[in-house]
Amino acid sequence: RQDVTPVLQPNTEELNKLVEQVNMTLQGRFSDLKFTVAEGTDINVVRIEDAETGELIRQIPSEAMVAIARALGEAQQGMMFEERV
Repeated sequence: RQDVTPVLQPNTEELNKLVEQVNMTLQGRFSDLKFTVAEGTDINVVRIEDAETGELIRQIPSEAMVAIARALGEAQQGMMFEERV
């Protein structure tokens, strides 16, 4: 049996502060990159964008993982409300 260490997820406010710190650190060195937190999602998503064009370079987690997480959440909610006859 392996011991599993829980991973703590930062809340939205903590994530915003972390992203702001990363952007401040990158300023001047890698001015072509910008980290942002996607708004309007129920999952914390960090986007790495081209600072000039806004083009998405990378997203963490990926769009596919966000879609899977949402689908699993919806399926789990559906199971909670499913009534057995």
